[in-house]
Amino acid sequence: MLENIVKIQQPASADTDNSWYCNDEYILSSTSFSSAMPNIFLLPVDGTDPLRVTSTDTSEDGAPSCSPDGNRIAFETHLGEDEEYPSEIWIIEVE
Repeated sequence: MLENIVKIQQPASADTDNSWYCNDEYILSSTSFSSAMPNIFLLPVDGTDPLRVTSTDTSEDGAPSCSPDGNRIAFETHLGEDEEYPSEIWIIEVE
């Protein structure tokens, strides 16, 4: 029943949120891999190196989601590590 199972190499991180990217080639991930705060990354399902989507050391980026056409990524962000700060929803274009 389960065939062609692939283990995705996720960067080591204490903070993660993952979701499928709409084209089945990537997993969207919020992770603090190579940064002080969680950022949004695209993790290729073929196991190659992650692609960084956001870059901040002052805000936590999380809960990434892909638009149905794959042209945009929506995510929440809030200042600092304190979740008492209000979150904002950001939408970025994918090139």
